[in-house]
Amino acid sequence: MNQKRKIQIGWIAIISFLFIGSSIAQDGLRFYDNRALAGYTLYQSDNNAVLVDNCGRLVHQWTEVAARFHPKLLPNGNIVYIEIFSEKIIEKDWDDNIVNEINVSASNIDPDYEVITLENGNYLCLGRRSFSVSQFNQLGYDYGNSGVGTPNQVDVVMELDRLSGNIVWLWDISDHVIQERDSNAANFGDVSEHPELFNMDAIATFDWTFEESFMINGFDYNPELDQIALSIRKMSEVVIIDHSTTTQEASGHTGGTYGKGGDILYRWGNPQNYGRGSSGNRRLFFQHNPNWIEYGEHAGKIIMYNNGLGGPFFSTAPIIDPPMDGNGNYFLEDGQSFQPSAPELEYGNNLGESFFFWIYFSGESIS
Repeated sequence: MNQKRKIQIGWIAIISFLFIGSSIAQDGLRFYDNRALAGYTLYQSDNNAVLVDNCGRLVHQWTEVAARFHPKLLPNGNIVYIEIFSEKIIEKDWDDNIVNEINVSASNIDPDYEVITLENGNYLCLGRRSFSVSQFNQLGYDYGNSGVGTPNQVDVVMELDRLSGNIVWLWDISDHVIQERDSNAANFGDVSEHPELFNMDAIATFDWTFEESFMINGFDYNPELDQIALSIRKMSEVVIIDHSTTTQEASGHTGGTYGKGGDILYRWGNPQNYGRGSSGNRRLFFQHNPNWIEYGEHAGKIIMYNNGLGGPFFSTAPIIDPPMDGNGNYFLEDGQSFQPSAPELEYGNNLGESFFFWIYFSGESIS
């Protein structure tokens, strides 16, 4: 039987993870909201990938899935994930058979967090690239000083050939950084004049100060716009970049459909990072998982999970509708921050519900 299934992004995708996540061993939904779109929720429990419906009933299960954070359900009924031990990208069919398995060809880049498939069959995934002390210093990073820590990785996004594992497209965050502290570094400049770049000195040290630097912890792809939304956890921002570029263009500041190379097309959540706001304008606190909503009244808008760590200490699911023209270009007024200034809708805040979710790591509170 053809088991083609479609995930619909709506309230159920947020609510189920919140309540399952707080008591994962119980497997099932503890809360159902009639605003939820008809659809399914995929999550990992122990070594299984579990698919449930809106009432928490088991629809399907895949076994021996040691996924690194996020298995994904594909339109054809397969799942794809990064295996935590081997760091292979594995795709399984509905009958639990491995139908594809690849290693990333680059020795200094490891896939991380999550992977999705593109229309051409290739895999798009997040990754971490090894980065040395001297490389951080060349970017003007205040390495090891003032409590900023000693990271050894930078974030990348890569498209992989589904058969060979070769990288056919690469975006590296370290190609798009700026700082105002070290005038001897090549990326020295006025942060407020470059909202398209990441401020090296805006990296938070709220929880840990080793390994990851910026820490991208979730992403989504919009095939109509050919854009990628990224959650930059340690900057408490969601940003959008262009996937239509070549790898060479992605390392620079021109080219691609939107003419900006690999620079930021849009960003939201913490405008003080680019000198166009204060702490009072901050909306995100160590968020996860931005997604373009595909169905329902909010289709085309972006939803994310705002952990609330280090700030209000309650979690929300804000929805924003970034202002853009008919060609996918985002509006930004001179000297102003990207809009909107506040979410259009925010579950857990102006809807009257309240919740908070975190996990523990080495004695620190993170999620």
